[in-house]
Amino acid sequence: MKQFPPAIKEYIPLKGSGVAYLYEYTNIENLMKYVGIHLGLPEDTYLESSKNPEFRKIMAGSEPVLIFKILQYGTYKQMQDAEHAILSEVDARNNPNYYNQSNGSPSFSHKSLDIEKCKDIDARRRKGEFNVGKKPIEDWVNVPRFQGRAGELDNKSVRKIKGLIEANGGNTDNCDPIFIILGELNNGNHTLTAASECTKVIDIPVAILPDDIGKTLSDLEIDYLSKLANKEDEKHKTSNSKKDIVKTLVKNKLADPKFDFDSARCLSLLEGLLVRTKTEQNSIKRMAKSQYVTEKNRLEGKVRINWELKSNKSIISAKCDDLRDSNTLVYSASSGHTNKLDTEFITHVNLNPAKPYIVVVIHHPSDEAEKAWNRTEGPKMYNRFCDFFEHMTTPDVDGIPVERTIEFKQMDSYKRDRSIR
Repeated sequence: MKQFPPAIKEYIPLKGSGVAYLYEYTNIENLMKYVGIHLGLPEDTYLESSKNPEFRKIMAGSEPVLIFKILQYGTYKQMQDAEHAILSEVDARNNPNYYNQSNGSPSFSHKSLDIEKCKDIDARRRKGEFNVGKKPIEDWVNVPRFQGRAGELDNKSVRKIKGLIEANGGNTDNCDPIFIILGELNNGNHTLTAASECTKVIDIPVAILPDDIGKTLSDLEIDYLSKLANKEDEKHKTSNSKKDIVKTLVKNKLADPKFDFDSARCLSLLEGLLVRTKTEQNSIKRMAKSQYVTEKNRLEGKVRINWELKSNKSIISAKCDDLRDSNTLVYSASSGHTNKLDTEFITHVNLNPAKPYIVVVIHHPSDEAEKAWNRTEGPKMYNRFCDFFEHMTTPDVDGIPVERTIEFKQMDSYKRDRSIR
C-alpha cells in the first residue's frame, strides 16, 4: 500500500490501467486544484511535480487538506492531450482557482489546426448562417477551386448529380450551397461542375464565409473544413474517400512533425469526419503513415529505388559479386517475399555446403516491408537460420573447422531525384 504524506487527506483511485495517468489535487479549504500527468503507476513513489510555492508549502505541511484523485489512464501522449485540454479550457495558468503555472503541453502543436473552431464553422454553415441565396451560375463557373480531395473530379459522381438536377428541370434547390472561402471554392466542386454542364441551370445556391473569419484560418483549417463538408452523403453531393482523409492527415504531419497518427488528436480528426469504426480508423492511419513517408521523401528530393527493374538488378548482382569469394556464399533476396526466404536459404546452402560464411543481400520493395524487416522479420530470419546451422556438418577452411555465420546486407532504399531542384 502506498504511503502518502500528511497533507493528503484522501486518495480516490480509478479502476483500470495504462502506462500513464492524469491526476488532480483539490484543496478542501479553498477548492483550488492542481492537475498533472505521470508516466508510471499511481502506486509508485511519484506524487506530483508542481513548482508553485504555495502548493509546495501545502504538500510539505502537516495539515491533511488535499484530495488526490486519478482521473484517467492511457498512453503518455493521450494524457498530455487530456491535461492540456482540461487546463486550457479553464486557462489554469491565469485562473486563481488553480495552482498550475502553465496550461500543459499537448503531444504536438495545435497552432495550425483548431478542430473545434472548424467544427463550429461547419455547423454554422450547415445551419445556413453563411447562405447568400441563389446566384447566377455563370458568376461561379471560373471561381478558383481548393483541391481538398486526393484526386480530381469523379466523373461518375458528376454525371449522377447532373442527372438529378436535369430530372428536376434544372432546379438546384436540392443541392447544398457551394461554399466560398476567401474567393475560393472550398466545397461543392462536383455540384458546381455538374450544374455548369447542365444547360437547364440558371442559378445555384451559394454560401460565403465572411472574410474576417476566413482570414483567421490556416491552410490546414481550410483543408479540414473541406473534409467536414463532405463527411457524409446527403442531398446531391459526394462524400470523402479514404484517400481524401489520408491526404488531410498527411498534410497535418507534414505541417507539424510532432503530429502523431496514433494520438487522441488524430482520432478526434477522424471522428470529426464520421470515421468511427476501429477498422476504418486503423486502415486510414496505416495508409497515412505510408503516404507520409513517401511524401516526405519526395519533398526532400528522394525517390524509392525499384530494385525489380532490370538495370537495378544488375547493381544487386554486382554487389553480390563484390562480396563473394571461395569461402563466402552470397545471394540476394527481397524483404517483400519473406515466405520464400526459408526455401531460398536452404537451396543455396545445400548447393554450397563447404562455404561457412553466408551473406544475403536484402532489398526492400516498400517502406512497410523495410520497417517489418528491421523490426521483426530480419531478427526472426537470423535466429531461424542460425538454428538451422546446428543440424549441419561444420565446414572447414584449410583443414580448420569454422563455424557458419550469416549476415544480412541491405541495399539503399532511396536515391536522390535529380529532376527535383
